[in-house]
Amino acid sequence: MKKISLLVVVTATILFSCDEKQKEIDKADVFATDAQKWELVKMTGSFAGSETIGDEMEWQEYYLFNANGTFTKHRERNNKIVEASGSFETDTNEDGLVYNLSYSEENELIGNCHGAPTEYLYFSSDGETLLSSWWACDGPGLFYEQVK
Repeated sequence: MKKISLLVVVTATILFSCDEKQKEIDKADVFATDAQKWELVKMTGSFAGSETIGDEMEWQEYYLFNANGTFTKHRERNNKIVEASGSFETDTNEDGLVYNLSYSEENELIGNCHGAPTEYLYFSSDGETLLSSWWACDGPGLFYEQVK
């Protein structure tokens, strides 16, 4: 009986792990045929209670990821629009599925901890929200949701 219980637990673990990996692969595969738009929906600061959403945020922005491996970042702030573009690659690591963005040139829109023309985005634990790694070094927490 113990062997059967162990077999059921091991099988369930393998199936669950495969399901999570499949979700990551499915998100990455979408870029093979479709563009994706991810819109900023929430910002947080470095102290409790500093969350803003919607029109209350300091700026509005989105990423447009294209099937050919390029992206555009668009920001509107104080009625001024700024755009930047470059290329991206998807990868998996301890954060799960991640997006490594390389900008074609330096730009004020680049949010990171090191000053290079790159950004690192990753998914929340539920896989529905794309997060900027900028807040790891006292930048704002930036939360993006996919526009369908």
